[in-house]
Amino acid sequence: MLSPQFVNGNVLRKQIGGLNSSGAIPKKLKAVGIKKEELVKNFLAAVESIAEGSEEEKKLPDEVVTFYNTIVEGKDPSPEELAEIEAEKKKKSTRPAGPSNEKITYDMVKAGKTDDEIAAVFTKRYAERGQDDAAFIKKRIAIYINIAKKRIAKETGEPAAAPPPEEAAADTEEKTEATE
Repeated sequence: MLSPQFVNGNVLRKQIGGLNSSGAIPKKLKAVGIKKEELVKNFLAAVESIAEGSEEEKKLPDEVVTFYNTIVEGKDPSPEELAEIEAEKKKKSTRPAGPSNEKITYDMVKAGKTDDEIAAVFTKRYAERGQDDAAFIKKRIAIYINIAKKRIAKETGEPAAAPPPEEAAADTEEKTEATE
């Protein structure tokens, strides 16, 4: 039998919902605020409580039966398989190792780099991650530069320079869209 730690919690909750709505069990299972281990135990007990060949069994959705069988007939992954799964997860990470975009921008602005120099660095960084949407990259760069300038102004005690009018208008539009 598959250990509860290897059961997908989201799928489990979906199947509990299917079981509850099927009318195959007299009392609905609670799926919120319950630990996964307890959910698995309750799900298995509920399905097992249904008599074979009964009307209730006919009401069971195929998905629920398949999921039940997956848990009962499944086996835990070996340590080698777990290591392989973890390695795959690490490979899939799209965030490059190293400093954050905000830190890079801060350092570049503090060093006096121009906006074009900063844009070149970020265009390359985003391209490495497969992001080539120029409008998106331009907006992100503007946000990072604005944050860096505010942080530098705060550190030096000088008032932060207002963003150029087109950036201020874009910020206002983004905030308006977000609230709608």
